Amino acid sequence: FRSELGLGREDPLVLHVGRFDVPKDQATLLRAWANVAPAVPRAVLVIVGSGPLEDELRELATSYGIAKRVRFVAPRPDLAPVYTDADVFVLSSRWEGFPYVVLEAMARGVPVVATAVGGLPDLVRHEETGLLVPPRSPEALAGAIQRILRDGVLRRKLIAGGYALAQKHTAEHFLQQVVAFIRDRVGVDLLSCGETAPCA
Repeated sequence: FRSELGLGREDPLVLHVGRFDVPKDQATLLRAWANVAPAVPRAVLVIVGSGPLEDELRELATSYGIAKRVRFVAPRPDLAPVYTDADVFVLSSRWEGFPYVVLEAMARGVPVVATAVGGLPDLVRHEETGLLVPPRSPEALAGAIQRILRDGVLRRKLIAGGYALAQKHTAEHFLQQVVAFIRDRVGVDLLSCGETAPCA
């Protein structure tokens, strides 16, 4: 993926994946990036997605003077190579449900910075599985991104914590799918089985 963008291995790649719409608040991410870019000269922000705000976000990047340090990439069916090449994953949402993109990043060993909204604090435990920042705060977002890029010890800790959490969620999700399949196809509710109540 880096070669597609003309980036070397030494160029820090900060990744965001999400629909270009108000809830994801990429405008705050771009304002944050206007602070990060001068401080981390080779860093590039890659925003993968599409949506109604794309033209506005491109114009915003230009107005902040960071257009050359931001790459807008169309959605693609296989994001694995994109995650694998990222150094930091960022979610700048104003509100959020259950953010699977965060689990995908964690499962591929990418440290996460996210806003403390919706279901995000359930996954991103501050300084354990990622860094949490307040929503709509470009300064806090920029600081957290730079912190991960500069602090190798913290980065390794967040990668390990995030990966362990992602594996746990993946296993739980798989078991839930098995239980639902057996209930729907076989008519047996495994959750009602126990020592005193036989499966029926």
